Amino acid sequence: MICKFSPPDKYGLFNLENRQLYCRHFSELNDPFEFWSRFNSISGMPEESDDPKRFLDALKRWGFADKSEVDNEDLHTYFNTVKEDEVVFAPSYEQVRVTCFTSEPNNLLLWSHYADGLRGYCALFDPEIITEGPEKCVLVSVNYVDQPPKLDSFLYTISTDKLDYYLMAADEAESSIRAGIESERDWLCTYQDEAHIAYNEIVEAWREAFASKPLEWKYENEQRLLIFSEGNGTEPIFYRYPSSALKEIIIGEKMPDRSREDLCDIIFDMYDDVIIRTAVRSQNAYAIEIA
Repeated sequence: MICKFSPPDKYGLFNLENRQLYCRHFSELNDPFEFWSRFNSISGMPEESDDPKRFLDALKRWGFADKSEVDNEDLHTYFNTVKEDEVVFAPSYEQVRVTCFTSEPNNLLLWSHYADGLRGYCALFDPEIITEGPEKCVLVSVNYVDQPPKLDSFLYTISTDKLDYYLMAADEAESSIRAGIESERDWLCTYQDEAHIAYNEIVEAWREAFASKPLEWKYENEQRLLIFSEGNGTEPIFYRYPSSALKEIIIGEKMPDRSREDLCDIIFDMYDDVIIRTAVRSQNAYAIEIA
């Protein structure tokens, strides 16, 4: 499960009632270094003589261990094609919206910082169902690092090109199999595996760009739902999720009675089979227990 903490205010209850998540532009988040990699990106075709490591990284991303495995003319042609089609990554920093989760429902600091000191609640969601909304989205674990990562848009473009190619090849193989050409079945598995590798490379780039934070935040063990919007402003968006995504509600023991009543009414009216538990202070340690 992934956990989202909330204070007992009208906004948290309103979002819960409407099965939606408030997704922010990075400028609204509390870490002043959010999306800091936007100032630390690399672009352009790598030259072997000037940057041999990056050149080799591009070769490996394309699928070759070293230069000896590929024809020089083919290499020159492909790299120039990637250069012409290179993805301009900068606009994505403005288009992405973020909502944050954790995997630690008994984290004392999170209850203190994000749930009003046990006066709020923690909602537990199924991570697979939460991403079934109509918007383009992906769930990633936050990357805790000691300096902003460098996003290489040339390598990123190779990955997007590979993904498009192998998805197209997989579609053609499936069509051939439906037409009775069984020899295409092995190729289909290869194309699907390669598409999966390319997609993971793309997601890792998104993780580095949109989910990298200083090491000081590591205690949060954060996971992020990244929503790719069409707009270029800083307005938030509301991401709707299926009611089946919510699996459990943990209520802080200090939640006011009226807020508890309102919260339980929403759960009983809007959700099915949701487990309700309580977060309490341990009698023998500085710890939160879930009862």
